[in-house]
Amino acid sequence: MLRLGVYKRMVNSIFHIGEKLQRDTSISGYDYFKIIDVQKGTSITDSDIERHNSFTFTSQDMVSWLLPSRGYLKVSCHLAQVGGAAFVGGEHSTLGSNILKMFKRKKLTANGTVVEDIPDWYQHVGNVETLVNFKHQTMKTIGSHMFIEEDKEKRLGRTGLDKVIHCFIPLSLMFNLHKWHDKVFNNISFEYNFEINTNDSLIVQESATAGKIFWNGAGIELWMPKVTPSASPLAGLLSYKNEKQVVQVTYEDCEIRRQAHVGSTTGISWPIPTKAGTAIKRVFVFAKPERAAMTDEPLQYGDVGITRLSVELNGTKIPNQDYVMDFTADDWTKPYFEFLAMNDAYKEPMLNAYETSGIMDYEGFGKEPIFCIDLTGTTKQGDVAANQANTLTVNIDRTAGATNFDLFAIIYYDKSMEFDLMSGVVRSKVVEY
Repeated sequence: MLRLGVYKRMVNSIFHIGEKLQRDTSISGYDYFKIIDVQKGTSITDSDIERHNSFTFTSQDMVSWLLPSRGYLKVSCHLAQVGGAAFVGGEHSTLGSNILKMFKRKKLTANGTVVEDIPDWYQHVGNVETLVNFKHQTMKTIGSHMFIEEDKEKRLGRTGLDKVIHCFIPLSLMFNLHKWHDKVFNNISFEYNFEINTNDSLIVQESATAGKIFWNGAGIELWMPKVTPSASPLAGLLSYKNEKQVVQVTYEDCEIRRQAHVGSTTGISWPIPTKAGTAIKRVFVFAKPERAAMTDEPLQYGDVGITRLSVELNGTKIPNQDYVMDFTADDWTKPYFEFLAMNDAYKEPMLNAYETSGIMDYEGFGKEPIFCIDLTGTTKQGDVAANQANTLTVNIDRTAGATNFDLFAIIYYDKSMEFDLMSGVVRSKVVEY
């Protein structure tokens, strides 16, 4: 017998014969406008990326309602020989997969207050988050325009000689505030700062002829939508500003740490400094071997002979059982399964988790392992006073393998931004216990 008390009653939509179609009339205008780099403002075509290696964009419109979460960067460049001449014949160079690797630093300021800043190694954050979060269907749309292509031959087909590359990057992929807060802003001036990596860290060189990357046009442009609300929602927004005045936005942010030039040590214990009073949500740990040749991918992670990995938070080992793996025998089941489960927990209901997982399949994880440790709900974090930092330690056992590599850890935590809707004063802080 069907127990109706277990279920919520509903009526199938086919019986709603009098239901009217809904139409959104709250937006009367939605237009993208270009924000010019404050340092240049003119064409830098044929300039080496190392000569013009920083860009700053400021949204100076304090009156309009801006929607930066729907904004994007447009990157335009081309490859050529070191002196600028086009490649010929069998001379080939291309970019490494993923245009986010071009950026060494990204910084976001709101009305003079720093909201986000990764001062170095942002290329790893962008690359890892792509491997973790992108799905196969995403690769057919945004991914193809971000030059994300594992097959080097296909990339060579796009950049074999002097072919121009046009890419776009949604701001919500680079800036966590825009990823987590898809809302309009008013009376706030956002400033975006970017620093560019070197040619050698970006190019894959397939011939003896060295290449460089040169800008086209303005090099990088920033586009952002300006939204015009219709009368009724505008009245609601103005009323909200008068009543609420101060709004707090909570979002997830991260920082990246590096243990440089790890040698032939087989037992590694790496204490990682963290922000005081911060509750750590999760940690990504990965190793980057030294690049052997210019024909190799510029950002290629590796197993570096790791056989066991665990994390200690304030003296407590997490997970309770170490990640144990054997990359020589195709056995990395536990770290890969928890990689899927943990990352899908932040994006999709578990009902759909494994069928909507990202582009990192089992074989790909074996080539570029990214160890994910979930620290949410870990009670040991609460034992630390609000003005102290957590003690986070990564423990690794490894066999003799790579003798020169860097270890990286990306640490995620919650952050908040308060802004006064009337005065425009902005305050940014980490979310404490």
